[in-house]
Amino acid sequence: MMNKITLPLVAAVVAVGSSALWAQGGPGMNSQNSQPGQQPQAMNQPAPAQPAAQNIVPGAMPMAKPAPVQPVAKVAAPKTAKQGAAQQLVNSFHAQYPNIAEIGLSANKAHGCVTVASTDKKDIGEKCEREAVLGLKTGKTSIEKEDGRYAVSLPLRDIHGKVVGSLGLEFKPKPGQTKAAVLSQAKKIASQMGTKISSKSALLE
Repeated sequence: MMNKITLPLVAAVVAVGSSALWAQGGPGMNSQNSQPGQQPQAMNQPAPAQPAAQNIVPGAMPMAKPAPVQPVAKVAAPKTAKQGAAQQLVNSFHAQYPNIAEIGLSANKAHGCVTVASTDKKDIGEKCEREAVLGLKTGKTSIEKEDGRYAVSLPLRDIHGKVVGSLGLEFKPKPGQTKAAVLSQAKKIASQMGTKISSKSALLE
């Protein structure tokens, strides 16, 4: 008799307890009121820190850092050999007289007679030829003809008439060219050169 009354009562208590549990949100649910379809929020979780806003004008491009200025390397100018007064004189007269194949200028120096200027650079610094030495000693002019060319050697004087060197001229072959005409032109060139020479020391600068 007692078992028949107890079983229905236990079933009723279980049913009431289940209804109360589901009314509170079901097993495992958060105690807070949750809406359907929403994720439960974690308890006591701090909100993520937001980065500090920069003062940027909308649409403006960020300023790039200027590239470091590189120092400009200085390029040394090529050095050119300075021509002496004698070489400048020879070059000037060679340009004026195209019928002259070669011009050489010799002078006595401490170590003897040497070629101090010439249109043939290989001759510069060489010992004087016999005709040049003779011209410096005697003050006389000499002329020779070889392979159709006349070669004249004559003393070179400064503006005071003092012998400062020996001038050698080699003329290009020319039809009808005479010895007298060659000598006349050679003396004229030597005289013109002399007006450009103030002294031997100035010539050898």
